[in-house]
Amino acid sequence: MPHITLQNSAVDKIMENDEVKRWLKDQSGRRVPYLGYFRRSYSQCHDGSMVEHGDGFALSTIDPHDPKETKGIVIEPVELTSDADILVGGHEATMSKSFSIGWSQWRFTYQPS
Repeated sequence: MPHITLQNSAVDKIMENDEVKRWLKDQSGRRVPYLGYFRRSYSQCHDGSMVEHGDGFALSTIDPHDPKETKGIVIEPVELTSDADILVGGHEATMSKSFSIGWSQWRFTYQPS
């Protein structure tokens, strides 16, 4: 069975987020903290130059009960603190493997186990 872990560097970064701090106080509302995996993509600027975007995780919020938001992704709870989990999600191919999430050089990282 796949196992997902948060490295201390990722936990520290998540805990700095004001929205996460507010949510941890009362854990109410439909939207919850979410680390969503994204794959490398490219975009073209107005001047015609190409910008490469890497892969990794992005911290946001999600309504796990909204089928439009959860369409095509697998979501798993991962322990953030002893009292709260954060949702981690991505495509089935990504989520079917064991991995850890860290924080390095301004981004959350995906590190297969």
